[in-house]
Amino acid sequence: MAILKPSNISPSNISVDATQQIVVSWKNYGDRQYAYQVKIYKNIDNSLILDSGKIISFNNFHVINANTLTNGIQYKYQITVWNQINETATSDWIVFKCSSTPICSFTNLTPTILNTSYVFQGSYSQAENVPIKSWQMILYNSYDEIIGTSPITYSSIIEYEFAGFKNENDYKIELQVYSQDNLLGTTGKIPFHVRYEVPKTALSLEATKIEELAAIRLQWNVVQIIGKSDSSTFVDNEKIDVRNGKKVYFDSGFNINNNFTLKLWIESVTNYNFNILPSTQIVSYNVPLSDTTLIWLENSSQSTQLPMQVVVSKEQPNFGDILWIEDEKFVVPKILNVSTDIYAPTDTNNLWIDLLGGMEENLKILKMQNNNGEFISLLYFNNKFHLYKNNELVTSLSISSGKYYLYIQQINDTLTLHAEAIA
Repeated sequence: MAILKPSNISPSNISVDATQQIVVSWKNYGDRQYAYQVKIYKNIDNSLILDSGKIISFNNFHVINANTLTNGIQYKYQITVWNQINETATSDWIVFKCSSTPICSFTNLTPTILNTSYVFQGSYSQAENVPIKSWQMILYNSYDEIIGTSPITYSSIIEYEFAGFKNENDYKIELQVYSQDNLLGTTGKIPFHVRYEVPKTALSLEATKIEELAAIRLQWNVVQIIGKSDSSTFVDNEKIDVRNGKKVYFDSGFNINNNFTLKLWIESVTNYNFNILPSTQIVSYNVPLSDTTLIWLENSSQSTQLPMQVVVSKEQPNFGDILWIEDEKFVVPKILNVSTDIYAPTDTNNLWIDLLGGMEENLKILKMQNNNGEFISLLYFNNKFHLYKNNELVTSLSISSGKYYLYIQQINDTLTLHAEAIA
């Protein structure tokens, strides 16, 4: 069977950012590809910019490193493929443009908003002065759930008012812009807090005049906070034993919406160790790997270690040596980093592997939740105490002892963790 010219080539008639990695991909029909070559030219003068040379590979993609090409330039390229009997076929000319990702920002956003509504204003810029095509603002709650969006607006004036903010709540706002080259720029999710004065509806201290006694009666409420536990075992008749999954609950009579200080006396905390890797690699192999810095993908037919790449794209790439994730937003395939961690990373360019696997409750020493659905957790692993707010790490403490005195303090939404070893 003869080898046929490559088709379904990407990128094609779109714009890509030259400062980022570009993946050229194609599909082959006919005889199996044995080798390939990619040649890229400036479209304006046909000058050769990149020649991969003949590469012996079954892969139907080629990675162009960041900053190899130049933004603001239109390019054309061809792909030549060989089969094992050295027959060749060359693709049609494919044209694409390199353009910088647009930059946007909020021009009037402050950490704290002092009203129930706010007019957000933004700006747009692009390195090659490509005009703006459209913009949209997205409002999130503290759990990254979308609670409001502006209309998609085709205008250079970036301004929109969101209303209905709740007092003492945390939110996030994002501005997304598209250039006329259809490249997306974003501010990312920027947090802010809402705080404004509201009328007092109740007082904890009441004063009543008693005329017949020429006196003032002061009255207030005192609440005794009593805990509950699913454990009935005590140590030395004074310390409740909550090992083996047992818990103590203090779930009424107080709140954590405002400033507070919480003190804990604990001992005999079980430690769990996790191999947290912000950047790792997936390797296909027929036997388990001893290297714990790698992720092993079992493949009975793979007798040598083969590094795998994770690719996210709209259509399944006809690549070799990849794991594919389908995503409609990625017309041009994108290679993801791989990370292993306790909680999901904020970097969306990562494939995250969850180390907990449902055992989070075993690590949790303390969990508190306020009326706004925000929660604070204290975990112990890798021989450290870790304080989290809404699954985002606040601080960690390393202290070596069998007994501990800890306190957690919140002042003006700032959390701190302190600990001492008890002899």
